[in-house]
Amino acid sequence: MNSQLLGKIGEYIAQEFLKMRGYLVWRPDDFIKLLEVAVVYSVVSGKCDGEPKEPLVIAIPTPVGHIAITYWRGGCLPGGGRAATPLESSIYAPCVKKCIEETFGSLLDSLKSFATELLAYREALKTIDLFAYKDGVFYAVEVKTNSGKLRDSQVEKAVVLKKWLKPLVVRVYLQNPLVEIKQQ
Repeated sequence: MNSQLLGKIGEYIAQEFLKMRGYLVWRPDDFIKLLEVAVVYSVVSGKCDGEPKEPLVIAIPTPVGHIAITYWRGGCLPGGGRAATPLESSIYAPCVKKCIEETFGSLLDSLKSFATELLAYREALKTIDLFAYKDGVFYAVEVKTNSGKLRDSQVEKAVVLKKWLKPLVVRVYLQNPLVEIKQQ
């Protein structure tokens, strides 16, 4: 097996291992989206006074740019919908805040204090293997498979992001995996 494939297998094992030990775990794109949602939550205010008749993509201005969230029937959806007009956005943005709060709850309290600052390092965040959260602490997780060593660039990232994310290294050893396939 090539080293890139072994690395992906190691990341998957590390992700499942952390989940089994009570960590919440995200891949980089999902963690960046979570940070964006926390920023939206911190800037939206007002009371939800109605529901749109169809799924709407609401673009909400934030300090890190416009962040689009699809909203419909009391929930934030992963898919798309019709782009909301500016008037619709102003009416339904408070509803988005409510669905974010229901979905992420107390996790938002931990995130909103640093989400805007951390999004300035979006490109660096994309190069981290995993992100984890447990007991009020967020971790930047680097996964090393077999005898892999931390590169200087990984150590530098850890130093830069240390203000917001504790570094965590997970080592996965796959030297002698046993795979057996039998036809029944």
